[in-house]
Amino acid sequence: MDQSEITRLNLYRDLTNVGDDMNAHLVQHVENGKTYVKKELRNYDRSVFEYIRMRDIAGIPHIVDIIENFGEGRRPDVLIVIEEYIAGSTLREVLDAYGPVKPDIALDYMIQLCEILKPLHDRKRPIVHCRITPENVMITQNGRLYLINFDAAREIDPDSPDPSYKTGTSMKSHSAYIASGQFEYLPVEPQTDILECGSLFREMISGVSPASPTPRVPILDRPEVEILEPIIQKCTETEPSRRYADAVELLAALEENVPEFRRLIASRTPTSRKKMFMTFLTALLFIAAVVILILFFADNWPPM
Repeated sequence: MDQSEITRLNLYRDLTNVGDDMNAHLVQHVENGKTYVKKELRNYDRSVFEYIRMRDIAGIPHIVDIIENFGEGRRPDVLIVIEEYIAGSTLREVLDAYGPVKPDIALDYMIQLCEILKPLHDRKRPIVHCRITPENVMITQNGRLYLINFDAAREIDPDSPDPSYKTGTSMKSHSAYIASGQFEYLPVEPQTDILECGSLFREMISGVSPASPTPRVPILDRPEVEILEPIIQKCTETEPSRRYADAVELLAALEENVPEFRRLIASRTPTSRKKMFMTFLTALLFIAAVVILILFFADNWPPM
C-alpha cells in the first residue's frame, strides 16, 4: 500500500462492526461526516468491484473507493472496499419477525432483484453473485430492495479454458441454503444465481427455508400464487440447462405474468369484501336479537 492509499484510508474512522462480520465495519468520513461500510476481503475478484463502481447500478450499494493492500512479493493480500451504507433490514430479519411475505410484495421484490442482476448477467463476461440469500438482500423502509455482499461474486469468461470458471468450488459451503445438500458443488454461472432466486422466491411466499427437511412444500393455495409456481419450479430445476438462462429471461417471465397476477387479485377482492360484509351483518343482527331479548325479559320480569 503506497502513501496515497494510506492517506485515502485514513479519511475513514472506524465506528463499529457490521453485525457479526469482523471484516466489515461502519466508518465515518472525517471530512464530510458521512457513514460508509468498509470491507476487508481476502478471497475476491477485483474486476467485480471495479465494474460495480464504474456502472453505479441501482439496487447495489455505491462503491466509493477500492484500495488493494499488497503482502510479500507485491502479491495482493487484502482488498479494502468502501461502499455506501444502506439503512434497512435484511430479508432474513423480515421473514423471522413477520413470517411469509404477501405474494404481491414477494413478486415486486423478485422483479427488483432481477433488475439488479440484469446488468450483471447481460454482458460478455457475466458477473455471478453466488450468494443470493435472505441475509444478502436488504429492504429499506420505502420497500426498495438492495443486493449486498459481493464478496464471493465472480466475473466469468465463458470462453476460458480455465476450469476454475466452471467448478465453482468456493460455493460448496453455501449449498446448504439452496437445497439441503442436493447440490454438492455449484458452478459459477448465471443459472446458479437463478437457482438461488427461485429458492428465495419460494421461501418468501411459503416461509419455509430451502435448507429445511421439506423445502418444496406447497405454497399458498390461491390462483394468483399458483401461476407463479411454474416459474419457481423452473428456477430450481436440478439441471442448470433447464432453468432460466439468466436474470433477463427470469425478469421477462415474471413481467409476462404480472397482468394476470393482478387480475386474479382484483377478482378475489370483491368476494373477500362481500364475505367481510356478510360476517359483519350477521354479527350485527345477532347483537340486535340479544338486545331485543334482554329488553323483552326486562319488561316482563318479575312474572305476574
